[in-house]
Amino acid sequence: LLQEVELNGQRAARLHAADALGAATEAEISAVRFRVQSELRSAFYRAIVERERVQLAERVVAFQRDVLRTAERQVAAGDVGPVGVRLSQAEVAQAEQELIAQQQAALSARLRLAQIAGWPGTQPPEPLGDLPPLQEPPSLTQLTAAAGEQPALRAAEARVRDASARVELADREAWPRPALGACTGPATSDA
Repeated sequence: LLQEVELNGQRAARLHAADALGAATEAEISAVRFRVQSELRSAFYRAIVERERVQLAERVVAFQRDVLRTAERQVAAGDVGPVGVRLSQAEVAQAEQELIAQQQAALSARLRLAQIAGWPGTQPPEPLGDLPPLQEPPSLTQLTAAAGEQPALRAAEARVRDASARVELADREAWPRPALGACTGPATSDA
């Protein structure tokens, strides 16, 4: 029978290292959760902005078409030459190209939102709602206080504590491991 005797707090160091690893893992999970929520919120607002840009581009196209119709009526009435119509046609074409570009950007934003949210890419979600009203930016004091609460920073601190606990455990494990033993059997005498 052989029993190791733990000296110098080896068991406590192992328990402390296990607790530190668990805390570091929880902190990492919180940091990932925070990052995903931030990315999701950002993608949602980006999709709303792109949707509003499409609506604006549609209004610009409608306006340019009205200008073209007005120019065509002026040419038909003999008030101006055909150059005005050509310029208006070019403006309509340019506005239509911008509309197509904005539609592609809006689709891209919706696909990004679907990707982050785990939504099927074949039918990306159409975000509902409006952008929140603009607010005053936070003060430097508020930003500094919020920086200390960042999950990524807390996860890094937990990793440092975990590493310190592992170093302490390794130091304690390096000590000799005395053992007590007992043996049973027939007694022999060499005398």
